[in-house]
Amino acid sequence: MATYRKRAIDARFLSLVDNNKNINVGQEEWILQLPVRKVADTRLANILYNQDVRTVKDLLDIVSGRGWKSLLRIEGVGKTSYYHLLSKHK
Repeated sequence: MATYRKRAIDARFLSLVDNNKNINVGQEEWILQLPVRKVADTRLANILYNQDVRTVKDLLDIVSGRGWKSLLRIEGVGKTSYYHLLSKHK
């Protein structure tokens, strides 16, 4: 889980920290505690909130076991929201 989480954080959330292209432990904890609303659009954040996904850590816990595509199986999550979440820009 730790290696998967590190790769996911590096790939998706690198733009949320500084430009040095490396995420240190403090930044990783900061990212994990970010509310989902900071990384997802409002509609998707509301859907995830209703599924008890409140933080980036909660989101990564779900996808680490079932894969990112498992988000598409949540009622209300469409391809547009899914791809926007996975994109590296906000």
